[in-house]
Amino acid sequence: FFRRADAGRAEKDEGSGELRAGKRIGGFTLEKRIGQGGMGSVWLAREESMQRDVALKLVLPERVDAKSLELFAREARAGGRMHHPHIVATHSFGKDEGLAWIAQELVPGSWTLKEFLDDARGLDELPGDYYESVAGFVAKLADGLQAAHEAGVIHRDLKPANVLITEGNEPKLTDFGLARITDEAALSQTGDFAGTYFYMSPEQVAAKRMGLDHRTDVFSLGVVLYEMLTLRRPFEGDTTHQICEKIMLVDPPAARAVRSLCPYELSVICTKAMEKAAGDRYPTMADFAADLRRFLANEPIVARPPGRVVRMKKWVQRNPYKAIALGITVVALMVVSGLSVRLSTANASLKNREALLLEKNWELVAGAAEGELERLRTEARGLWPPHPERIPELEAWMGRARTLLASLDGGPEGYPGHVAMMERVQALAPPSPGSGERSFADEESRWWYETLTRLVERLREFGDEEEGLAGSGFYLDEEGKRAGWSVGHRLAAAQRLEWGFGPRGEFGKRWEELRSELSSLPVQMGLVPIGRDPQSELREFWHVLSGKEPERGLDGQLVITEESGIVFVYLPDAEYLRGAQNGDPDGPNYDTVSASIGSASPVQQVQLSPYFLAKHELTQGQWLRMAGRNPALHVPSRYMGFWDREGNGATLKHPVESQPWDACQELLERFALTLPTEAQWEYGARGGTSTPWWTGRDSASLEGRANLSDEYARTHGGQNTQFVRWDDGYTIHAPVDTTIPNRFGLHHVHGNVSEWCLDGFEFYSETPAVDPVGTMAIQGKRVSRGGSFRHPIDYSRSALRNPQVESLTEGGFGLRAARRVDH
Repeated sequence: FFRRADAGRAEKDEGSGELRAGKRIGGFTLEKRIGQGGMGSVWLAREESMQRDVALKLVLPERVDAKSLELFAREARAGGRMHHPHIVATHSFGKDEGLAWIAQELVPGSWTLKEFLDDARGLDELPGDYYESVAGFVAKLADGLQAAHEAGVIHRDLKPANVLITEGNEPKLTDFGLARITDEAALSQTGDFAGTYFYMSPEQVAAKRMGLDHRTDVFSLGVVLYEMLTLRRPFEGDTTHQICEKIMLVDPPAARAVRSLCPYELSVICTKAMEKAAGDRYPTMADFAADLRRFLANEPIVARPPGRVVRMKKWVQRNPYKAIALGITVVALMVVSGLSVRLSTANASLKNREALLLEKNWELVAGAAEGELERLRTEARGLWPPHPERIPELEAWMGRARTLLASLDGGPEGYPGHVAMMERVQALAPPSPGSGERSFADEESRWWYETLTRLVERLREFGDEEEGLAGSGFYLDEEGKRAGWSVGHRLAAAQRLEWGFGPRGEFGKRWEELRSELSSLPVQMGLVPIGRDPQSELREFWHVLSGKEPERGLDGQLVITEESGIVFVYLPDAEYLRGAQNGDPDGPNYDTVSASIGSASPVQQVQLSPYFLAKHELTQGQWLRMAGRNPALHVPSRYMGFWDREGNGATLKHPVESQPWDACQELLERFALTLPTEAQWEYGARGGTSTPWWTGRDSASLEGRANLSDEYARTHGGQNTQFVRWDDGYTIHAPVDTTIPNRFGLHHVHGNVSEWCLDGFEFYSETPAVDPVGTMAIQGKRVSRGGSFRHPIDYSRSALRNPQVESLTEGGFGLRAARRVDH
């Protein structure tokens, strides 16, 4: 993209009346007004507690009423759910002196997409890479909207004025004031009608409240894409009635027809996004973004232009009376023609019959296959966890997949199959001698050839036994990387659990034995009792789908190998004090350091429901078995002799690391697991103690019990700046069972790898006292706990909170799994 010289500049506006520069509102000091709307104003403000500048959105005093405040609160709740680089972050919300406010991320130097388009319309010529830049820009917007939809938020007012362009030319979506939160009731019949007419979807125009879902945003983003491609809106009119009529009934000219330099594929993508029927659009924003990126990668796109049948159907829908009249005329002509024409088509040549087959069946059969393939891929994302209750869905999915794959070699009404059709289409334009390129009569013929070739390729990849989503191994993503279990693999795993937990299965028998001692704990699908830890006497459980059952040695301790599955410790309900204080040496949780850094105060009494916490950090072997690949930085194949004193390097018993927060949580959720909350992590790490470390108040007590930045690392290539005095023999992380466990039997709660927690970074005072979890990630930050082999000793304290951006991929950050108790 290009930027105007004065982009993002604004005259200083110190306001007037009640709202003026220097006024303090809810811990913020107003500095200058940077925006004004019909309902409120936006100010550059200084948040004193965090020492940062924010964009403070205020409801105008004259607009303060119950409805306005509820809309405002809903915008804050919607913003608090979403954390994505292409959505303006919401920090906090409150009321002060009768004023409601939302503190949001400040995007310095930004200007709106509307301003950009206004400038672009005045240019004599667009930049050479303009259309590619538009595709990338809109794909990023779609990424942000996909995150919003996954968080249960539908924007409903997507338009250029609500898209900011940063100084780095990145999009940021803002203004969720008219958003719908899908798990909340609508405010009212009146309050639920939302949008800006030029960008509304047909269902918004028709006020179909009950049928409105995330696909309304797909339509609106298609309109935005159209305006960026053509520099004009697709639906114009002198009145709102005219605009709405066009949105409901009129298909705008294809973008390529308006701007001849617009690439054909982008024009087709835009048309699909703006289909009148929601079911004909891209099913998700992720699919929309994926097609845009296929265009950018010079790959065949999934979208296809409307064929003759579709165009006729649309014409009939727009002109019902003309269609009736035309139908009567056609029937009359057929009767007359039938008197003089014999049914000679039975003797048509093979060539004519194949041409008829191509014309009649190709669009219907191959188009249906494309749609079914996308539906199966989309539905597969929800077929987790692979537990017995999923078996009917998994079997039904596999049955549909087999039917789809059979269409490669044959189909309905004599259709010869996609492979044979691909070969016939290829025969229409044989490769030229020398160059090998095929010459087609028109662009649409080339597009059909590429689409059919790509369909065959995608179906073969989809059905590959080892690497396809419909196979029995680990399927590959679009980048050719293993992305997880195929649906066939999930089905086999679910059937294994069904048998194991059944009346004659070994897993069920073990639960019967346990229930005779612990009747309050119901059977937990996927977990198998493996006895008590001999020292902590807490019950431990094996997670079947993550690896083999570990055996116990002669001393009763578990023997962990590279093949071992996750071991969970069952922690009954408990109350404890979390956090730290540095004011009373004789008081609970006294810690001279933790209370001053990491926002670990105030001390808060919390109550926890029973839960399971992993005995060890998640290993590279366990991630490999659950995801299909090992993404860690320090892996066995990258052996470095100086990594440990024994010269062993890393093994699959070492913890997995270098994965962002969302990748960790997503993988765990597939198997009905989760990251622990901060409260759960700290309770487990303390092991019933109230000292800075479970070993005591003196940091020297950690020697032999924590892998931190130490003397061995200092002399063997460690990249750290602070070191503890002891030598633990490791430059990087150690195998997950290396150190002495704490009183709950948990290893490496201090050091080794810093462990992601579920929480967004909030202050303890803002979280509840019962099963607390921080829900709002300030500036996209999540909390990690325990410190790592790269950290100095202070970072390993039980109460120390280490906020990190959730996208962090660094070799010192890993995870420990948790699981809720199923009732």
